Amino acid sequence: MRPVFVLLMLGLLCAATQAATVGYLAYGGDENAAVDAENPWVLAMRDAGLDVVLCKTTELANVATMSQLSGLYVPNVIALTEGGLAALQRYVGAGGWLLLDGYYAATAVDQSGEDRYVKGKFAWRIVYLEDGACRSGILPATGAGVMGSPGIEIEKVRVTSGPALTEGAETGTVLEMPKQPNGKPYPCAGLYYFRETGSRPLLTGVPPAKDDTQTPEPVVLATYNEYGAGKAVWATAPLAQMAADGVEFAAAIVGNVVQALLENPAPDADALGQVIPTIEQAMQDLKAYDAAYRGGRGDSASADSSELGWGEAARLLMYIRAYRASGDAYWLDKIVDHFDRMIKSLSDPDKDGYLGWRTIEYSDALGWPSPEEGNKGAGRIEPDLVRTRKNTEVTGHTYYIQFTEKSKFDVVDLNGARIVAKDVPYTSGAEIAQIPGIKFTISGNVAAGDKFKVRTEPVLPLEWTVHDGMITYPIALFVETVRSDDALAATYGEKADEYAKLLCEHFLKKWEHCWVEVGDDMGFIKWDPIVANPYLRRIAPGDIPRTVKPQPHNQYLALGRTYLVMSALVDEPLASEYRDRAERMARFFLSKARETGDAYTFAYADEVEGLSEGSDDFGHGGLSLSFCIEAANRGVVFTDEQMQRFSHTLLDQIWDGSLEAPTFADRVSGEGERTPANASSYWVGLSRHNDEVWRLFWHIFRQRPDANAFLNLWYARPEVAPEPPAGRGRG
Repeated sequence: MRPVFVLLMLGLLCAATQAATVGYLAYGGDENAAVDAENPWVLAMRDAGLDVVLCKTTELANVATMSQLSGLYVPNVIALTEGGLAALQRYVGAGGWLLLDGYYAATAVDQSGEDRYVKGKFAWRIVYLEDGACRSGILPATGAGVMGSPGIEIEKVRVTSGPALTEGAETGTVLEMPKQPNGKPYPCAGLYYFRETGSRPLLTGVPPAKDDTQTPEPVVLATYNEYGAGKAVWATAPLAQMAADGVEFAAAIVGNVVQALLENPAPDADALGQVIPTIEQAMQDLKAYDAAYRGGRGDSASADSSELGWGEAARLLMYIRAYRASGDAYWLDKIVDHFDRMIKSLSDPDKDGYLGWRTIEYSDALGWPSPEEGNKGAGRIEPDLVRTRKNTEVTGHTYYIQFTEKSKFDVVDLNGARIVAKDVPYTSGAEIAQIPGIKFTISGNVAAGDKFKVRTEPVLPLEWTVHDGMITYPIALFVETVRSDDALAATYGEKADEYAKLLCEHFLKKWEHCWVEVGDDMGFIKWDPIVANPYLRRIAPGDIPRTVKPQPHNQYLALGRTYLVMSALVDEPLASEYRDRAERMARFFLSKARETGDAYTFAYADEVEGLSEGSDDFGHGGLSLSFCIEAANRGVVFTDEQMQRFSHTLLDQIWDGSLEAPTFADRVSGEGERTPANASSYWVGLSRHNDEVWRLFWHIFRQRPDANAFLNLWYARPEVAPEPPAGRGRG
């Protein structure tokens, strides 16, 4: 059945000088698809003397495994996590061969970060090569149809001349598309490729015309890329099967691919982390990444402060950092486009005179069950207070539970003047859930005529200092950037002035009523009695106004970063006041940092007096630390000795000391669950103050290279270089 193909493979086998190993990439599970004798590519590689072994997607980060592979075969449908794709990029950048076979090969990247394939919940990421780096383009899930699905009928094919892979084929000639032995067309698919990246069509198909006037557009069926030692072929036409069926041009291409895999040395283990993008390449990746999420609009259309603060703010920060790294005004335009959209959703429903965004993300809807005076029975209603987070079903009405008999009750909505539920059977201790969003129990013996009142309070959208700080910080950096450059001021000056006015007159003034000064040189933002809803409800309502409770450190320090930036604007009338606020915040936070060895340990929150015994988590602690880094970089309060202590919080307590497979602890004390280390946009800023932190994050980046991590590293220390400074190694 396969005479031409078999002869070709035997010739290659005789010519082989050494055995080579190809990894067959399997989708996360234990199934070894590489043993499938019917897989034409696996059969071709084995016939040629290649050793084909299973390589799970979850093992891609294993340098020892990857450094034994002279090539990597990626079959049909495969889902890659961000880490898996980064490892694939590293592998090709270090000189490995990629053979991508199939309609969606190496393209599905689950946006949740999990290694799974769920239709509609991933973006399509296309692997390709260009200008010295393995790259990836991203298409949103809704735009993945350009690759189509198997079954495109092709009338003619053209093998592109030029690449060595087609040597021996009738290159540059249009050929009739062969049919399968059963007479049916081979199941091809269109292949999307990026023309600007140097990806070259290897095989182009021409669909049959539907009518006499139509000239069909050619469809790319296979592409070829190379740079240095790294190469890739991506085929959506079944080349190996066609070669096995005796199609000569396919046999020649397949033979040359297999020969290249056979001759390619495995990448050196030390080279597997050396893929370093240029600024231009990183910017191109960031643009693709940005465009893939909601058409490049991010979360800017939301009016929810939680989505804006924890989602969109990170995008705005990426934009301003990308501009400072590249000088490309594209990123400033993105800030204006997004922030102008966000401004449209500002409102002032509490009529305090300050615009803002709100969220119910941390708000509790409440219910207060209580017995009526004069009840004859001994029934008890519990609990005293019902709390239900983000529950929009709670109406704010008052309800009565009215017992018409000892064994039955009605539920009456007093505000709506209606019966919600009638003749509900009573069972002592059974949950009562007829009031929207509120559940409670009544137990004990009740009497006919007994009543129980349930007063409810609906979920309240609230403004949060931390969200205001997260959002306004990158906007303040935008204002600072524009005002420091006359050329930028000519283009963006009006917007910068507009934004600065908004920040000062609304977002900074808004929290003045919560500002508290301690002693001569410290200060913080306390909980607003209303905003404190989920935290202070256990305090008697009459005591709340007299309670001075500092917000968690990350919340007031998030806004503190905006104070720092705005205080640096020479033409800002309140600059000195803003600096004083930032300095007082810094001293208050420092007063709560406990010296532990060479490091600091600090809590999520502290009271005005004394120190908490706990330790903050890595994420919230990193946000607090980002204020310290911003302040230190601007010469505000923090000394080099203090920044070294924060560096040792990371190096001695959070990091496990490994460079091969580094992990970070969940708590700044070093306690808690450990997870694989990443180039956090918060903690990476310590690289400017400590060479060993720089070395650590550089190793992390080399293991999981991506444009965002590169941007964070560049922003921390613009002198990004192939090798980090020398330091102690514990790998």
